[in-house]
Amino acid sequence: MKTLETKPKSTWYKDNLQATINSSIIVGASYIVIFLIAKIFSLAEVTWLRFLNYVVLFPIVYGAVGKYYVLHKNYINYFQGFSMGFLIGSLGSLYYSVIFYFYLKFDPLFMKTILNKLPAQIIYPEISIAFINFSEGLSFSVIVALAIMQLYKRSGASSAEF
Repeated sequence: MKTLETKPKSTWYKDNLQATINSSIIVGASYIVIFLIAKIFSLAEVTWLRFLNYVVLFPIVYGAVGKYYVLHKNYINYFQGFSMGFLIGSLGSLYYSVIFYFYLKFDPLFMKTILNKLPAQIIYPEISIAFINFSEGLSFSVIVALAIMQLYKRSGASSAEF
């Protein structure tokens, strides 16, 4: 097992958290830009286009984990990398869902379009739709984080120790 001679733990966690938050803001902003572009070109109702969000998520998480890997002398603990990837994706989805909630308040026509695609009537539609957005992003964050850490595990860069 490699030993790291790095900063004290409190500084190390603070730096890692700051990098995670910065990357998650980029993810959330990217999701918003993708939605706005789709709205401008009248493609917001095309539901399968939302998967572009996850095409954007992978390189952002990969880049953030890669920076962490390089800064820590080409070493990354599996759980630390996984949690970093998961937090980047889930916080980015949270930011996007909150903004989407407020957007639905100002565009009732778009909200009705979405409600027509849902199988049943729902209570508090704006909150429910925002929660659906968040839960989809949350689940995909797990997939992306696992995939990225498998890449690092395969290259021998991570440790299975926690």
